[in-house]
Amino acid sequence: MGGAISQIEAVNPCVSKCIERLRSLTLDEIVTFYSSVKTRTDKMSINFSEFNDIFELGLEDFNIWDTEHRNLINIFEFLTGVVMIGKMDFDARVNCLFDFFDFNNVGRLCNDELRLMITIVCQSVSKIKEISLHLKDT
Repeated sequence: MGGAISQIEAVNPCVSKCIERLRSLTLDEIVTFYSSVKTRTDKMSINFSEFNDIFELGLEDFNIWDTEHRNLINIFEFLTGVVMIGKMDFDARVNCLFDFFDFNNVGRLCNDELRLMITIVCQSVSKIKEISLHLKDT
């Protein structure tokens, strides 16, 4: 994980700046964003306008996650990615992700929630790695 982030930071200063902004978010800020998303929409994807309203981040931040260039990002991929690249310890990451994916609020994940969490974590990490590989080739 750290290797992909290091590659991004070394290759593209603009993306590096965006990643550093996202990495600087505290756990409390991430949880607040998640709560804000839950109260504003029941969709799994948001467009740039919604992204900007909720996170107050720019288009370059949005484009990191909009790898399909559809002006939509999966909100769970984004928040999971922020948790994965964030500067927090392992236990804080795991607890945060479990809270995100405990949709029925019972304090544990059912099999479907666990499968979804693992899938989204893999997709998010893959996007981060894809960004670094793409930038390395340019």
